[in-house]
Amino acid sequence: MRKISILAFCLPLFAILVYYTLFEWVDEISSNQKVARATAQDNTAPSFPNAVSPSSSDEIAEGLKESRRALADSASYELQRSIDEGIFETRIPEYKALFARWKLSEASSQHALEIIQECYVKRGEAFVDYLKGHDKPGNLEALQVADRAEMELMRAQLEKSLGENRYQELAELEAKMERELAMRVSNRTED
Repeated sequence: MRKISILAFCLPLFAILVYYTLFEWVDEISSNQKVARATAQDNTAPSFPNAVSPSSSDEIAEGLKESRRALADSASYELQRSIDEGIFETRIPEYKALFARWKLSEASSQHALEIIQECYVKRGEAFVDYLKGHDKPGNLEALQVADRAEMELMRAQLEKSLGENRYQELAELEAKMERELAMRVSNRTED
């Protein structure tokens, strides 16, 4: 059982790390290619010492494609659901502590947890859809739209259930937990 809980903790960290690394690479490649194009079109364009040459940019892009393909091949709704459930389970004590401070009934607390969990699941499914179709034009935008839609739906449901002020406090707690998770992932990759 302990091995499963460690695995449930490590898998979300890995998925988040890969997710953010891919976006950073895409941004870096995109900006470096823009610089290279600008330089090629206008010899008076400024020189950037850290700019990636078009050939090494192509190599990076190819490596990124290979990484995405490998991640897409290993991605599944079941795996993503287990990752999301692992993250959610680690956060339940903090949610419950906040709900207890608010003196919410058990039914209200359970309802709020169900809304949050459903959002995690739907966002995870959208992420798997993105990974499976990573090479399709507009797929990143579709992921971003789906992600925003799920977050807005959760916000609307929780504001209706808890009230706007309580939702804001819950959103601050969620942001704090996201930052902590990102720091743990960052620290694990530096080791």
